[in-house]
Amino acid sequence: MYTDDHVQQVLHLRNGNDRYQAGWWWISIQVEVDHTPTTHTGPAIGVDLGIKSLAVTSEGEVFENQRYLMRALRTVKRRQRSVSRKVKGSANRRKAVLKLAKAHFRVVCQRKDVLHKLTTALVQQASLVGIEDLHVAGMLKNHRRAQAIADGAWAELRRQLEYKAPAFGSRVVAIGQSYSSCEEGVKALAGLIRLKPRLHATTPRGLL
Repeated sequence: MYTDDHVQQVLHLRNGNDRYQAGWWWISIQVEVDHTPTTHTGPAIGVDLGIKSLAVTSEGEVFENQRYLMRALRTVKRRQRSVSRKVKGSANRRKAVLKLAKAHFRVVCQRKDVLHKLTTALVQQASLVGIEDLHVAGMLKNHRRAQAIADGAWAELRRQLEYKAPAFGSRVVAIGQSYSSCEEGVKALAGLIRLKPRLHATTPRGLL
């Protein structure tokens, strides 16, 4: 394997596995490589998560929520009804179940693609990312907003930020109601605080 600077790297194979999902086989291979993250000199930014806009940074950058599940909901419901009409154990039911699984899997792949691009852009841009410490599991108990919140995948967004940041020399600070005690976290929080009034003034009530 060669990197961008054409220096050959020695790969150490850790493990591998395969899985079957939605009609496809997937093979994953985990390798270990030497990596020294560079010192990040970017700014500290705050990130505000929402439903209408998936993420808005304290720098004013807006990442729209694509709402892939809402777009695919009509197809998913139609295929779910098709499954329920089929005789249990029949070949037709197995085919209908596979079509339903593919519809769900398409939404998952689209959502992950957007989240990977968003989180990579954030950790590349900022040396420190301040993000709200949201209790997503508790928020999902609100049945009027649960589907929209789940479609945004806030927990997955935070997970990707936290595991990508060290590779780019960046840091992620989760800012809860008690706020962070570190100086950098307070700086990122200040960006969130400045951002909130503008968002609430321009966004219809109940979307954030």
